[in-house]
Amino acid sequence: MEPATARDTEDDVAATIAGLESQTSWLYLGGEQGKRIQAIVNQAQGHNVFAVFRAWHAYLEEHLVFPFEAMVEEYQRGPVRPDH
Repeated sequence: MEPATARDTEDDVAATIAGLESQTSWLYLGGEQGKRIQAIVNQAQGHNVFAVFRAWHAYLEEHLVFPFEAMVEEYQRGPVRPDH
């Protein structure tokens, strides 16, 4: 065997890792919820965080009707109170 010449640069490796992470980053939630979120963010045009936010925003605008009822299941700091 002889050593091969590297074909990929460090930038190529970093770009590949970023692409893979962006396609699997929501699967940690487990189950169907993580799979559904991942399917939505995989539609993003690009692999940067702003493209993912735009895809998520577009999905929410299309599927949510405001105002909507929600239940707070665990304590949250901020403007949402459990009695609202």
